[in-house]
Parts: sequence; structure tokens; C-alpha cells
Amino acid sequence: MLSKIPAIPFTGNKASGLRFCHSCYGLVESANDCTCSVCGVEFGQRTALVRRIVAPALLALFTVGVNASDCPQLYLAEREPEITAPLEGDFFELCGSEHVLMVSALNRTAIYAVEKLTPRQIKGAFEISRGDHEFYEDYRLPEEVRVSSFIYKHSGLDRAHLAPAGDFSTQATQRESFALSNVVPMTPEVNRGIWSDIEQTVRYMAKKGVVNVVTGPIYLGEVKTLPGTMVPIPTAIFKAVYSPGANSVGVYLVANGTDQSVAKLSLAEFTKLSALDVFPGLPDEIKQIKGALPDPIIR
Repeated sequence: MLSKIPAIPFTGNKASGLRFCHSCYGLVESANDCTCSVCGVEFGQRTALVRRIVAPALLALFTVGVNASDCPQLYLAEREPEITAPLEGDFFELCGSEHVLMVSALNRTAIYAVEKLTPRQIKGAFEISRGDHEFYEDYRLPEEVRVSSFIYKHSGLDRAHLAPAGDFSTQATQRESFALSNVVPMTPEVNRGIWSDIEQTVRYMAKKGVVNVVTGPIYLGEVKTLPGTMVPIPTAIFKAVYSPGANSVGVYLVANGTDQSVAKLSLAEFTKLSALDVFPGLPDEIKQIKGALPDPIIR
């Protein structure tokens, strides 16, 4: 089930000083607000469209709205993340049972994954083993937007989950996480190291109460692509967390390289960096809070 809405939310906040460059596929600075400071290409003016797609298992539960999400219960205060810099291209909201993705038609990967983790869900996740699942093409997307595992062959990069398999409470929902729409290219050192530790830390937070999570890639400046494709390799990966029960709020940020270090930002700091307001429903005083995230649990 699919519908269009006029545009991705754009707050008009110019404080970020960033524009989106279709050519570089990154957020870049612009001296004149018309051309990219990295490659010199003029910015496009086409309005972004969002197509909303509900997983088949959820079709009976939702009515498609022209201007609203088809899975609002997964967003904090039923508000989607908001873009604070102009963004081009079409997007697809993919609603799953326990997560939702916003996929870019330009880079053929998600710009974010949203989860609302609960103690009950995490209890189920800890009680099941990781199933014998394989990554698969997401046929909810048009052919020109879908990716296959073949593009990762010989790249030296992992197919890294945005919404991790370990967050899902049943084998069926866990399998949904193996759709390649929920994957970005990540170095093995980060994916199997510090990033896995961050994912585990967030699951432990969810034992204490509901945790709202937004995870996604960051593209800053000119970025590299997977060999022979136009699929960009993120320069960094973020995981934003809001957990009143665990007294935790902020964003984990990890460079997509070999370093195992992690930066912890306030929500306000992250918005300035990324032009993405992950939890627009939160008051500004909470977005300004610093130092409210635990260090990752190192295994």
C-alpha cells in the first residue's frame, strides 16, 4: 500500500548552514547557498516526495493517510524525525512490525531507522536465538531503488543493520531486520566492535523502560561509493536515544573506519552536525542536555 505526501518535513532552520548535494550525496556548506562547496555543482530545486509503504502483515491495522505516517506508534510522540536542511529526491517509508525505515531513492539505502524498544520486546529478544536468516532484497521497493547482496561482494565492508537483529522479539520480526533496506555499508572493525557494544548497551537501557531509538548514516562532504555502484559509504553512523527510565538522552556517533572510539553528543549538537532533528517532539531544554548517555558496555 503506497501513497505520496508533498514533502519531507523541512523546518527552515538555517542555523545548520548545510545544504544537500545530489552530486556528492552529502551535506555540505555553501558560500552562496546555490552551489556545492565540494564539487561546485548547483543545488537542485525539486521537491522531495515520500511514498509510504506498510508491511503486508500490518495492512489490516492501518489506514493510509496522505500527510501522515502509516506507523505513527513507532515514533516518539508520533512525530517523525525532521530534516532541517533542504533535501532532494524521493523517499519511501517502510513500516515493519517493530521498526520503520525511511529509504532514499537517490542512495538506495535508509537515511534512518526508528524503533521504540520496550522491556517486553527486549525480554523476547533475549529469549530467542539469532535465527538462520539471510539478507534479502526488499521487494516493497521499486526495482531501481532495491539493492542486492551482490553489491557488497569484494567491498571489504559489512552489511550492517540499522535496526539490529538483536532488538527483535520474535523470529518473524527478526527476519524483517535482514531486508537490505535496513542495511548500510560499515567497516567490520566498527560493526563487530564498538557498534555492537552500543547496540547491546541500548538493549540494557530498554530493560528499565521504553527507549526511543533513531539510527542512521551520516554523509559529510564528498563520500565514496561501493565499487561499481552509486550506493554511498557513510562517513559515520549515529544512534540517537531517549530513555526517561534510564535517565539517558543523546546521540552516539562513530566514524565508519577502524577506530573504536565513540563521541556522545546532545540532541541539539547532533542536529547542527547532521541537519536532522531526530526527536522533534522533545522540548529544547532536553535537546540541550549533555553527558546523559552511558559509556558503551564493552564485551
